[in-house]
Amino acid sequence: MGAILPKVVAMKKLVKVVLVTGGVLFGLLALALGAAAVIIPMKFPPEKLKSMAVEAASKALNRKVSVGSVKFNILKGFQIADLKVPNRAGWTPGNFVSAKGISISYKLLPLLFGKIALGEIRLENPQILVENRGKAGFNFSDMKAPAEGTQAPKLGTPPPSAKKSSGGLPFALSVDSLNILHAKVAYLDASGGGVERTDLPDLNLKVRNISLDGGKTTLLLTSPFTFQKMTYQLKLEGGARYDLSAQSVKDMALKGDVSGVGFEFSGSAKHLSDNFTPDIKGSASLEILKTIGLLPKSLASMPQGLELKGPAKVDFTLGGNLNEGLALNATAEGTGAYIRYKDLFLKESKMPMRVEFKSLYAKTFFKVTSYHAVFRDWEADGAFTYKNDVSYDFTL
Repeated sequence: MGAILPKVVAMKKLVKVVLVTGGVLFGLLALALGAAAVIIPMKFPPEKLKSMAVEAASKALNRKVSVGSVKFNILKGFQIADLKVPNRAGWTPGNFVSAKGISISYKLLPLLFGKIALGEIRLENPQILVENRGKAGFNFSDMKAPAEGTQAPKLGTPPPSAKKSSGGLPFALSVDSLNILHAKVAYLDASGGGVERTDLPDLNLKVRNISLDGGKTTLLLTSPFTFQKMTYQLKLEGGARYDLSAQSVKDMALKGDVSGVGFEFSGSAKHLSDNFTPDIKGSASLEILKTIGLLPKSLASMPQGLELKGPAKVDFTLGGNLNEGLALNATAEGTGAYIRYKDLFLKESKMPMRVEFKSLYAKTFFKVTSYHAVFRDWEADGAFTYKNDVSYDFTL
């Protein structure tokens, strides 16, 4: 597995970065800047605009936000220069998000009825720092969206139907598109004791029809990423329906690849913020399932004496929940895999093989509760339990 393991470890970090960063960026921009847009009547001078935008963004993000300048054009919208959102107090010094320039276009008519209808949010060359400290959470975990029932800044009086039309937010919100160009993302993972860093030096993200109340949102993300001095290329595209008030995703359909290793997922998930509960079907390589964290990183040590190299395509369903354990039921076709277990058997590459297995991931350990492997005239059944990627119990 020598050539595969670096990609496995790197991909696991990348998946965390992608999942976390997308939600963070939209939460920052659509909520804070959208709120700022609503409170700005056209008559205010630039300094007043800046003061009001900073106040609204700081309140929405629970951080002391700073900006260099705010400009408004009734036809084009807003331009914000030198946005800085500081990192969480007591964490790595510096900024959580910084951007030299942000442009926000809007639709004038909905504002007159207290609705935020943004056209395009565009960021060029932003820098983003994401930190994970395990039980302490992420560096954005202290940020809170506006509480339901609070009064939204407004030009007019919003109709009652608008108050819950955006997933429980106190105002109606829609965004035609979010374009992030050439972002630099750094992900620091201290959840395992030490600090591991993953960099996405040129992330490009296009999101269309952003909705918080179940509308269909689509995205396209491309980025190289580096981990442990190795560089890979990511592409991710697809769509889903996100409901903020229910913290759920429906009609998810995503596909992509990492340096030629493809994957796709479809289905739904509930309780995204506290007890992730998926109902997902998918197809991916064995390596990608390991990188996401649904299987141990190194099957070569499970059990001792087992050597595994090469690709395996896996069709799977994912259920359960994060608190009690994520349950994976899967069938792997390992025609291209090479397998040896001590001196008992040998499977050469290009020899057909099929493995059916069930596994459970429960935060501190993995349980492969059952597997059945068939190739040539060999059959094997068993179960494994792993802790810290080391086999400490197995049957064969």
